[in-house]
Amino acid sequence: MKLQSKFLASLFAGALLVGSAAQAQDMTFFRIGTGSAGGTYFPIGGIIANAISNPPGSRPCDKGGSCGVPGLVAIAQSTNASAHNVTAIQAGQMEAGLTGAATLYQAFHGVGKFEGNQKPDLRVIANLFPEDMKSKRKTAAVTSRPPSFPWATMIASLESLLLPWASFRRSV
Repeated sequence: MKLQSKFLASLFAGALLVGSAAQAQDMTFFRIGTGSAGGTYFPIGGIIANAISNPPGSRPCDKGGSCGVPGLVAIAQSTNASAHNVTAIQAGQMEAGLTGAATLYQAFHGVGKFEGNQKPDLRVIANLFPEDMKSKRKTAAVTSRPPSFPWATMIASLESLLLPWASFRRSV
């Protein structure tokens, strides 16, 4: 009899847990493409992800918890860096990413290594920090080149920019 009552109590507790999980706040994932884990972009992406995240069930901001967008779980994802990030964002495989401004310029305008492969949906969120640019000319016959923008830039597609901020507005 005791075994049966313990089993029923466990079953009831499990049903309560499942019921409360179903009523939990919705989560929205926001992937930020960075660079290699040993590079500069990855830790910067992690800092940004921590700042904008506020997972369901976390402590409130005023009690030392996360002050980000309610229900948002941002993740810094290690990638092959700038060119990969702009391509993945345009394809909808990531919501945001870090890139060098020169790569962004070329991708947006479809020039340089993105010749004929324009990425028109990319949008700048912020210029983050200056970075050193190194360039080489392949031949002396080069008469023009894309402008040089020595900034690391955070970008996103127009559609993914609306994703977390819409839920933030509803919560405020």
